[in-house]
Amino acid sequence: MAHRAGGWALEGTLTAPPKRLLNSSDAPFPAFQDGPWWARSHLCVALRGVTCSAESLRLRLRVLEPTEHIGEAVCHAGEDSVGLSEIEFELAYKQRESAYERLLEEALSIMRSALRVASVPVSSIAGRVKTLESASGKFKRQACAEEADAGAVLDAFTDMVGTRIVCPFPGNIGEVRAVIAPYFEVLEVDDKIAGYADSPTGYQSLHMTLRLRADYVGPRYDDIKHMPFELQVRTICMDAWANVSHELAYKNETDASPEIRADFRALSGLFCVADKEFGRLATLSGAATERLSVEYRTVKPKFFREDVTIESLGAYLKERFPNREHADRKYLAQLAPQLREAGIGTIGLLEELLVRRQDEFDEYEEEHPPANAPEFTDIGVIRCMLKLDQGTLPAPTALTRPRKKRP
Repeated sequence: MAHRAGGWALEGTLTAPPKRLLNSSDAPFPAFQDGPWWARSHLCVALRGVTCSAESLRLRLRVLEPTEHIGEAVCHAGEDSVGLSEIEFELAYKQRESAYERLLEEALSIMRSALRVASVPVSSIAGRVKTLESASGKFKRQACAEEADAGAVLDAFTDMVGTRIVCPFPGNIGEVRAVIAPYFEVLEVDDKIAGYADSPTGYQSLHMTLRLRADYVGPRYDDIKHMPFELQVRTICMDAWANVSHELAYKNETDASPEIRADFRALSGLFCVADKEFGRLATLSGAATERLSVEYRTVKPKFFREDVTIESLGAYLKERFPNREHADRKYLAQLAPQLREAGIGTIGLLEELLVRRQDEFDEYEEEHPPANAPEFTDIGVIRCMLKLDQGTLPAPTALTRPRKKRP
């Protein structure tokens, strides 16, 4: 039976609504307050054997065209639509959307803090909440319409909240995993890097399904700590390949035409080789820095003859300022050419600068400490001394109290 109310056509078997709905002031159709019960308050419509309120049904209503007969089926799912269970799924998504956003914010905050404290190098940390459109598409693809509880379906979608950590080199992936895992409950690990040889598209990434630990308590966590979320950890090269192949829309090797498949697979191999080579170079650089650190401690005159490079600077600053914060490698890459441009081409010349300007720098740091830290980083010390030597920093006034010597 179809009923018409102010231009809206409803098809289905109308049933009397519960009193709690009739007494509700939250009428879904405010313009029909003077109409019958099914138009002026929440109405219950039995459609495909499932009863729901008009708040659900209104998502699928459409205006009845003037030429259509009231008795026609105008509010059915149609050949290209879906059943009521999808409507309930969408409503369940809307109810949880804000909780998903808070879970994402909490997870990212924990990850950023943990990785910063552990000094694990990362290129980016990001995340997203799956959109309603994307979640509904997954709902349809996985044929979840027979499920009775839309909330249970959402619980089964462990990637409603997704996070991603991109790190520079393959060796960093294990470091990230080791640092992140203790802060969460690890539900599942899917290593798509180990299975690269069997991947039809060359996709590589470490996937982890996580959940906030049970000991996170209080209103801030109580309604989100049971929700699972996904973490993907990959390198810059892996991320680049994933993004490019996504743009090409190749989910499987057979999606590409035969003349493209060989090139597609070969290109995937090049990305893999590049990743390994970058990792090898990082290992060599770390080994060189460690060798130079040993040389500083044992054969200092030889060390002072070393040219200014990222590796020699890293070793020198680590040994010269053991109690100061050591800046990231990217800042060493900026400092090295600045020193060479200033005529400081060897570590020995840099040591002479430090000896020459040490007292002046100590006074300057006491008078002008950095705004967000108690003292300068190791690179900050070098930059200040360089500017003092060049006369581009104001000379500090003489201090009457004893100066605190820096190591």
